Amino acid sequence: PGRPIPVLTDVPIPQALAIRDADLPGVVVRQVPVRDYPSKANAAHVLGYLGDGQGRSGLEAEYDEALRGQQGEAKQVLTRDGGATEEMVAAPQDGQRLLTTLDLDTQVVAERALRDAVDAARDAGYRATGGSVIVMDVRTGAIRAAASYPTYDPNIWAQGLTDAQYAELTDESGGRPLVFRPIQALMPPASTFKSLTTVAADEAGFDLDGTYQCPSALVVGGQTFRNYESRAYGPVSLAQALSVSCDTVFYRLGYQMWKRDGGLAGDGAAEQVVRTAREFGLGGTTGVDIPGEVAGSVPDRADVIAEYEQRRDDFCRRAREGYPEEKSPARARLLTSYARDYCRSGDQYKAGDAMNTAIGQGRTLVTPLQMAVAYAAIANGGTVVTPHVGAELQGDTTVRLAAPPKGRVDADPETLAYVRSALTDTTVDGTASGAFAGFPLEEYPVAAKTGTAEVAGKQSTSWFASFAPADDPRYVVIVNVDQGGLGAATSGPVARAVYEHLLGVTP
Repeated sequence: PGRPIPVLTDVPIPQALAIRDADLPGVVVRQVPVRDYPSKANAAHVLGYLGDGQGRSGLEAEYDEALRGQQGEAKQVLTRDGGATEEMVAAPQDGQRLLTTLDLDTQVVAERALRDAVDAARDAGYRATGGSVIVMDVRTGAIRAAASYPTYDPNIWAQGLTDAQYAELTDESGGRPLVFRPIQALMPPASTFKSLTTVAADEAGFDLDGTYQCPSALVVGGQTFRNYESRAYGPVSLAQALSVSCDTVFYRLGYQMWKRDGGLAGDGAAEQVVRTAREFGLGGTTGVDIPGEVAGSVPDRADVIAEYEQRRDDFCRRAREGYPEEKSPARARLLTSYARDYCRSGDQYKAGDAMNTAIGQGRTLVTPLQMAVAYAAIANGGTVVTPHVGAELQGDTTVRLAAPPKGRVDADPETLAYVRSALTDTTVDGTASGAFAGFPLEEYPVAAKTGTAEVAGKQSTSWFASFAPADDPRYVVIVNVDQGGLGAATSGPVARAVYEHLLGVTP
């Protein structure tokens, strides 16, 4: 009740003025700001949308005050003879223009390549519920492209959103198109995390030039930890372990660092992997100028204890009562067994926790943009950049938008150079070699790490973290496809398509 009902939209100005002057009862002429999105790129999540004349998401929300400007105000005074005089109290002020760091052509390439990868993964039998691509300057943090799939037509907001349209945008089965995955999707980083574990291992005193055994499996505490497809590589260097993504080498590193920390009795003072990951920007927000970013987590012992205190009562109740609502008896037994174990010892930071953290699994959760910041730090020699999309506000004056770096990682520059070299080998004869077969790597070397994250109850999530040119890095490209299968097979071709565009390589 009392809410105006639009009867005409897109009314020409002369007609609108005539209707207003007619002073029709109950008829109001209202000017409503509407964004026009004519670009061939989508970038709906980055740009955001307007609601009731105000920015509600994306850059529209972040820079709303500057973009909106100010309405003018006029005062009308009635005279005794029935006339009126009008004077301007405040003149209207135009909003400023926002210059962004986005490159339109790169955005188009990223969106198209991501969409093609999702389609290909689905054709191969994967659900491929969504994905993202981040392209960022490794030195400054300027974001050149940020694609999120599924997406939507930003023009949908122009004339108001229906309940059915909103339901479609938030539908879980449809991939929740409203979610901006580069900053709002949390998932294990899988083997892309091993680059950080390598840095942590050096900080903990392990020899980068040493030889490490890569068996098909490693047994710790009666539990077997296996390589992908149980493959064994024998004695390898740490660089080779990174290039071929040997899980058992990194499992062992995680286990040995856990033992050095005191095992179950450790106080957490030497949790080098966690400390290193946090130095690279994981476990906290990046500071990007797009609202809605989530922090993720790289939990240490204290976090594990705090989580246990919050969840203990519920799990202990489940340990007693089970899961009678579960239709599958086998799943109910599995959940009950886990609840009993957690109720009994969920406050302990176990060997398996440290080992899973070392390969980017377990409780570690990241966003794609966090991985972009981490790999940019590897590429640029240790600077943790602040990712950003806003470059300048232009109006009567031009204001450059500052995005100073957040700091530097406490790692030996030679260690970072070692990791860069190992990642460069990955596209030559490692796990990413297939995705970059035929690419002119001698002219444009690409450093990369593939990842295939395991998530309970879901298909594997595909990751590809990279930067190029490896000998003088300019761009970091992070790709992931949720439930998309192998990192090299699904996400690798997306990164390749982006690099072909950025570096001028003919496909």
